[in-house]
Amino acid sequence: MKPKKVLLIRFSSIGDIVLTSPVARCLKEQLGAEVHFLTKKAYRGIVDANPHIDKVYALHDSFRALIRELRRRNTTRSSTCTTTFGAGG
Repeated sequence: MKPKKVLLIRFSSIGDIVLTSPVARCLKEQLGAEVHFLTKKAYRGIVDANPHIDKVYALHDSFRALIRELRRRNTTRSSTCTTTFGAGG
């Protein structure tokens, strides 16, 4: 059975990107998934250092080119990592 390819998506907020590390680790260790991560170009360095992430995509100039590349990779699952907290709440 081929390992699942999972795309985690988090575009901003350094702290929130760092807080997705346990998600990547669990997907890798518990499911044996190939973990990919999509973020903004400015935050790529944070994600590149994570040993549980196999491939990093950086959103920059060409959104169409990025979508084409993601389609070629045949990702089986994706998840947008967001917080549920709002300002003042």
